[in-house]
Amino acid sequence: MVNLFMSFNGKVEIGKWKYLAEANLIYIDRLTDKIFLKQSFFDDSVMILKIDGTNDDLFILANENIIPDLDVPKYLSSFIINIGILERTTFFNMPLINGDILNINRDELNYSKVGMSVLLNNNSAPDGEYFAQGDIVDKLLVYHITDSKIKDLFWLFTYKTSKGTFKIYQKNEYSFSLGDKVLLNNIPAPNGKHKLEFMMHINVTNGVISSHSIF
Repeated sequence: MVNLFMSFNGKVEIGKWKYLAEANLIYIDRLTDKIFLKQSFFDDSVMILKIDGTNDDLFILANENIIPDLDVPKYLSSFIINIGILERTTFFNMPLINGDILNINRDELNYSKVGMSVLLNNNSAPDGEYFAQGDIVDKLLVYHITDSKIKDLFWLFTYKTSKGTFKIYQKNEYSFSLGDKVLLNNIPAPNGKHKLEFMMHINVTNGVISSHSIF
């Protein structure tokens, strides 16, 4: 047990506290009562605790070295907090090709999907398309953002041909799909059959893939 100094209006009392790792709880003896506190939010700057088994009676601890003004609400402005449950939604950072960072609320998933909330450089994300580098040079991951949410996800593949540069917005990362948008030299590709690579042909109608074949 470790001493806990409690001050109210300049009067100090000494209680005890102990962290129970196996239960992820903090036991506190406040002299007048004994409580269990559970972590609801934690990083290097802020710890928010609540009495175990309740959704209220919050205890907020701030690291003064990181938040000198102790303005916790301002610090938490880049997070979405559900006060009823008090959960931190988990954001991961996706570097964009222009140097910006797309902050994606992944809901504890390890991948992006339509409907997830996003921020741009920890601020509101304007509507538009955002491009992240894929795992190969001629492949980009494209986020279509509307109302600070992912409306669509595409994989943008680039093919350099004798006709010029084709760009295909693929719904499927690994293959073409009917309806995938096709650009030729950054404008909608003309109707007809186009060769992208050896044994890779597509038919385009009204700017989208209507069929594809190896010949």
